[in-house]
This record gives sequence, structure tokens and C-alpha cells, in this order.
Amino acid sequence: MTRPRRASRSISALTAGTLTGLQLGEARLDHARALVAADDLASARTDIDLALTTAGDDPLAWLLSATLARRMGNLPRARGDIAEALKRSPDDASVQLEAGNIAARDGDETRARAAWAEAARLAPDTPTARNAIAALRQFDPPKP
Repeated sequence: MTRPRRASRSISALTAGTLTGLQLGEARLDHARALVAADDLASARTDIDLALTTAGDDPLAWLLSATLARRMGNLPRARGDIAEALKRSPDDASVQLEAGNIAARDGDETRARAAWAEAARLAPDTPTARNAIAALRQFDPPKP
């Protein structure tokens, strides 16, 4: 329940036009999340791009941008954005998980495995680690 309220507050704050700097960027990220949930990926892309101009130091902004780019099939953008997220927060399991997802989508098994293994190592016993381990299993040899 918290997310819809936060998104609603963000939309109100954006409409009021009173936010600047990092607060404006964070509100745009919240709005972009709501747009993704509503399956309006093009509008979410616009909001994330605007957020990056004021919240570009936030690794989450780059992570969200990379994830959206991957979902939209823009692998060059996804690779560039996840590189920015990794620069800012290499010890974030979510960033490593997405780096693995992008590498796998790009056909780079070695990089995908390394990133997913790092995600599992960084955040053991979390949903992120479980997702990374499940992703790693796709490379297991078939059982006889």
C-alpha cells in the first residue's frame, strides 16, 4: 500500500512544480515506476530520462533506466546504464542481478554468471539472491 501513496504524492509534487534537484529526480523516478506498472513504458522512459538529469548520482536511477531499457529491447542503452549503476554501486545485489540479466540477454554467459554469482554473494537469503541462483540454474547441464 505504501507505493501507490508514494507515487500519488510524487505525482502531486510534480504537478505543483515546487520540487528541484534531487527531490525532483526522485519524484520522477517514483512516477516512472507507476507508469511501468500501468504498462506505459514510453512515458516511463521520458520520466527516467528527466530524472537522470537531476538524480544522476543515484545508482537506483541508473538501475531503473537499465532495467527499462532491457525490457524495451534497447540493449545498447541497457548496457550503458547498468555500467553507470555498477560504477556508483558495485556492492548492490540488485544492480548485480540486473547486470546479469542484461549480459544474459546479450548472450554473454560468462558475464551473466559472474554478476548473478556476485548478487547471490552480496545478499544471501534474500529474494535477490534467490532470483540470481535461479537464473544461474539455466546454465546447468540437463539432468539425465
